[in-house]
Amino acid sequence: MITSFGHTLLLDNNRVSNFFNLLALKKSNKVKKIFTIDNENDALDFIDQNNESGLDTIFININSASNEGWKFLEKYDSVYNKINVNRNVIVLYKNKLTKEEKNKLDKYSFVSAVANKNLDIRLLKKIEKCVEKKRANI
Repeated sequence: MITSFGHTLLLDNNRVSNFFNLLALKKSNKVKKIFTIDNENDALDFIDQNNESGLDTIFININSASNEGWKFLEKYDSVYNKINVNRNVIVLYKNKLTKEEKNKLDKYSFVSAVANKNLDIRLLKKIEKCVEKKRANI
């Protein structure tokens, strides 16, 4: 089981959600450093610039009007997934995933866990336990 989310990137175009998820991660004491980014292109640039420094975990919201999260997953799969397969990619969603969304997520083998968008201490503990099992839906 992982003992820390390490250096963590939060990707959500909703800055309020990023703020509250940031607070939950800080409260969990399971992160070394947290970076918040609100769009897919900046997140990909950040990963590209910081790949060598060991970004350990990415929390990404897939529910947005602009489909930023889905675009990120597609580009990450084609470029960055091949560089660092040890990184945890945790997909966050709001409400419920549709069958189509679940099927779409199935093609991304690098996704470590799928969980509700609103992080809290209990959910982070569940995510931490499930990351080792790879691909748990919480």
